[in-house]
Formats: sequence, C-alpha cells, structure tokens
Amino acid sequence: MADKGKLTWRASREDHELLNSTRLELAVSEEQLSLARVENSRLREEIEATQRMVASIELQAETEKARLEREFAAAINNLELGQGERALLQEELARLNEEISRTVEVGSLELARKDAEIENLQLTIAELEQRNSELALRLAAPNVINGSVEISPLLASMQEWALRIDSIGGAAKIRPAHRIVIPIHGPKVTHLANMFNRISPKECLSGEILVTFVATTNEERETIANYIKVTGATIPVDFEIISAVDLCELMNLPKIERRIRENVLNSNINTKKFLGIYWSLITGCEDVVTMDADVAFLRSPNNLFEKLKDNFSRRVFFAGSPTGDLMRDITSLSTDYFSPYDAHRLKSIMRYPELYSWFFDAPYYPRDLTLAFLTHLATLHQGHEGAFLKLSWHTFDHILFMYFTLLSGDFRMIDVRDSIASSNATDSLSISDIRRIKDIYDYQPVWATLQALIDSEGSQQERLDFVLAIHTDRIA
Repeated sequence: MADKGKLTWRASREDHELLNSTRLELAVSEEQLSLARVENSRLREEIEATQRMVASIELQAETEKARLEREFAAAINNLELGQGERALLQEELARLNEEISRTVEVGSLELARKDAEIENLQLTIAELEQRNSELALRLAAPNVINGSVEISPLLASMQEWALRIDSIGGAAKIRPAHRIVIPIHGPKVTHLANMFNRISPKECLSGEILVTFVATTNEERETIANYIKVTGATIPVDFEIISAVDLCELMNLPKIERRIRENVLNSNINTKKFLGIYWSLITGCEDVVTMDADVAFLRSPNNLFEKLKDNFSRRVFFAGSPTGDLMRDITSLSTDYFSPYDAHRLKSIMRYPELYSWFFDAPYYPRDLTLAFLTHLATLHQGHEGAFLKLSWHTFDHILFMYFTLLSGDFRMIDVRDSIASSNATDSLSISDIRRIKDIYDYQPVWATLQALIDSEGSQQERLDFVLAIHTDRIA
C-alpha cells in the first residue's frame, strides 16, 4: 500500500494516458450533453410558441364563428332576407368551421412532430448522462498498481496541501490513525461540558484517536479553547481545535472562506465536516468519523473505529420513514447534488419520497473509498471549490457519501419498516427497534438517541453496548 498520508501518483505512462483520455472523453461527452440540453430548451420554446400560435388562431376563428352564428340566427328570423343570402351565410359558417379544424389539425401535427423530437432528444440526454456518470465514477476509482493504491490526478492538489502543512508546521504533532471530526460553534460550545464526562483519561489510548473540533473562524477557535480552560471541561482524549477559515486559506479556497463567513444557505455545518474530512486525509488518517456536537460518550472511544469498520464491511445502510417535508427536502436536494442521471437512480433506490437514511449509525469514512468519493464530487462540480459551492444545509455529508456508495452497486439500502412496527426516522428509533434490527441483520449501531436510552430498560442498554448517545439536546 502507499505510505499513510502520502497522496502519490506513481502510475505508468499508459495509466496516465488512459486517465487523460478518460478525462478528455468526459469533457467531450459533457459538451455534447450541454448542446443537447440547449437544443432541448430550444425545442420546448418552439412548442410553446406553436401552442400560443394555435391558441391565438383558434381564438380569432372562434370569435369570427360566433359572429357569423349570430348573423345566421338573425337571418333565419328575418323574413325579409332572401334564401340565397341565407345560403351564403351558411356556406361561410361551414367554411370557417373547416378552417378551424384545419388549423387545429396542422397545429396538432406540428406539436406531435416536436414532441417526437423532444422524446428522442431526452433519450440522447439520458444516454449522455449515464455515460458521464460512468466516466466520472471511473475517474474517481482508485487504481491499484503493483499492490499500491494510486489516486486520481484530480486529487493532486491534496499532495500540495499536505506538503504545505508540513512546511509551515501546521499539522498536529500527533499523526493518529483515526480521526473524529466535530464541527462546533458558539451556541453549541456548552456541549463540551458533557461530551466526555463519563470517561477518564486512563480509559483512553493515547496517539491512536484524535478529536478534531472544527470552529468557524480563528476568533471562534480561541473562544472554544478559552471555554475549555475556564470551565475545566474534561476532554480525556487527544484533541485539536482548527478553524475552517484557516483551512480555506491553506487550501486556497477564497470563495469558500467568504461563503463560510456569511454562512450561505446555512451550509457551514456540512462545509466544516467536509473540511475536517479533507484535513484528516491530508494529515494521514486511515479513517474518519463525523458527528455533531450534541453527543455524549458513554464509554471510551478506543473500540469505536473497530466497531464502525466491522459495520461498514457489511455494505448496508438503513432507512426509515421521513417524518416531515424537511426530511424529504434533504433527500431530494442531496440526490440532486449528483448528475441528473444519478439523481434519478438514487430517487428510485430511495423510493423517494418514502425513505430517509440519516444517523442510524455514526458516519464512517474509510480512507481509500473517501478519496474516490471526493474525487467524484470534484469531477462533477469542476474541482474541489465547485463541490463546496454546491453544499447547503440540506446536503448532509454522510448522505452524499452513502449515495455515492449506492451508485457503485456494492452497497444496498435496507428499509427498516420491513422489520419493525415503527414509522420513525432512523435517527429516532427506540432501543427495542434497534435490538430488533440487530437480531435480524446482525448489525448494531454504535449509538442511540439519549431519549431512547432514557426510555429503555437498563438491561437492553447493556446488551447493545452503545459507545455514544446522540441528540442530547432533544429530551421530551
């Protein structure tokens, strides 16, 4: 395997040529798709114009027809009007009816022709979208050469970031194998008081796991550090506090820095998680877990990554019912983050709007597959910065990652409603629901909601052996 932390590219010339030809092929295909979409828009505009023209002619003809009908009715009642004059009015009325029918027929034929053109064009667009998706996934896949995992040149900039971090001494002194990324900001800082208060430093292995708190700005980073000092909040694991703004400067992402300062589309929480994931990979982590600040560790995180790695090896995710429009919007906007072709596939997989798949288990990111995932996003959105610019509050980090793995065909989504009598979302299941899922699928998540743990019997908690409680600020 390649050295941990090294984002190297040691492929042969043939491998480089294959990747370059794939990138060129994708660029040509994207250009064809763009032209097809422009043609599709033009045809739709022509159809609308034809529909307006036919409607206008029909309206004029119907108005004239109504006038003639009134005259004909008056002529019948007018005893002084001759038979010949009445016949002429009747002929005129018949002629007008024939003209209306002919206009409608011509317009309908024209519309049918254009509809057929659009239908053919839609097939072309669908084929191009499918091809683009396959090419993008091909570019994202790590290449295994002589036993070493090589990454796409699209991630070459990450090598530069890693070298820059080392040159300025900006990386953590500890280079852990595992990283827990937690975005945090002022209103959530009080969660630090309870996050680790159930475990002691003696229970935690040093140097293996690093908790990375991602603050928004440098000022906020200092506020969080001072809060820990003043309150004496217990953090018995190795940790660091980094600034999202600092990372943007390091990675030369000025647009994202401005976006973070303004919290555009309330996207900061997902942007900070992605920045934390990038930071973790750049500094050599083998795997990453992301979570929100409203968590409480019930036991040492020493075995957290081992449990999550085992769960991930089963290649399944779990989904339940969305409990409102917000969750449906999250599913819809997260699928739309991908190409139109893949978005359609994902909505079919998720039986949109029936399923919602957030926070059944802690979001887990193994290194190689995560590199492929980030490459795919960069491919879709013309670079790392473009991928960040597409984020919003609704585009949840791990939902995007789950969708990427589902597109590969190696993972599947399980509908928990087939196993439990519950209409809850997967981030609010009861302990008995989780136990039922464990009995059927031999899969135990590392966490449950604090509310579920409070409501359950102690014996169930002990049997399921949770590492964390989540949603600690949501107690009924």
